[in-house]
Amino acid sequence: MLDLLTITLLIISLATHLEDILNHSETIARNHIRVASITVVVLSFRLLKSARTLWMPFGMLVMTLYHIIRDIIVWILAFIIIWIPFTTCFYMLFGNGLTIDCDSAAQTCSAENKTVISGMEDYSKAAFFLFTAAFGAGDIPYEQFNELDDKISNFIVGLYIGVTAVIMVNIFIALLSSTFERVHDYSKGVFLLERAKKIIQVERCYEKLRANRLRQTPSEYKVEYSPKDSRDDVGLKKDLESVTNSLRTINKNITLNLSNIDKKFKNQNVQINQINNSVKVLNVELQKKMSKPQVDVLYLTDIEDVAEN
Repeated sequence: MLDLLTITLLIISLATHLEDILNHSETIARNHIRVASITVVVLSFRLLKSARTLWMPFGMLVMTLYHIIRDIIVWILAFIIIWIPFTTCFYMLFGNGLTIDCDSAAQTCSAENKTVISGMEDYSKAAFFLFTAAFGAGDIPYEQFNELDDKISNFIVGLYIGVTAVIMVNIFIALLSSTFERVHDYSKGVFLLERAKKIIQVERCYEKLRANRLRQTPSEYKVEYSPKDSRDDVGLKKDLESVTNSLRTINKNITLNLSNIDKKFKNQNVQINQINNSVKVLNVELQKKMSKPQVDVLYLTDIEDVAEN
């Protein structure tokens, strides 16, 4: 997911940059700067993902952050469910074009000496204002809210602060501390597993590369040192032919070894199947032998009961 997002942002950033070069304007240049700034942040997260297997303390910290981010996403979903309804409620009560008496000493007043409450000019500003207020980064204008509606403003503001700043924020802090303690205990094992996966991937890539080079070596020698393109003034042709023949022999031997290994595995599978079948037959015979004495005992007990009667 992170790789796909990084590639998409890089393509968009490159496209906006080319568009800015071909058809320069302030709007296009500003859009390119916006996309590029977001791309830099995403690339930094991608760098963390790539470097998590290089150094153990750093990798343990990155794996811990990875699990913490998952819990943060879950908490954000719960916070949004609370935040959006409260934003709508505040905007309906104190925004939506409602004005209050303007304080000329604190703000710029219009000709009618009226102004909209700061942070309630539109819905997006109201959402951002309440988001910052939940974390204590913004001051809530109680007096201005009371001026518009003094019967419900105290209740709504108190309820919002209680739910977000008191409950949700404390749950968020407790969740982070609990996740860190839980994940940090086994982050070393996760780091070692991730490093092992990366080593196996690199080894597989190099195995394929070596095999391809080994198969292509004879043909490369043929093309590069063919009699049409090279001279045999110092006897290189014979040396190259011997090298080519030896490489062909090595290639044939490797192919034969692989086929022999494949045949051995097939024979082993056949033997294993035969052993399994014989084991099943022995189990069936053993069950039959175990059932016969039980029948005899039951028959004898029936005879004894009849004799006693």
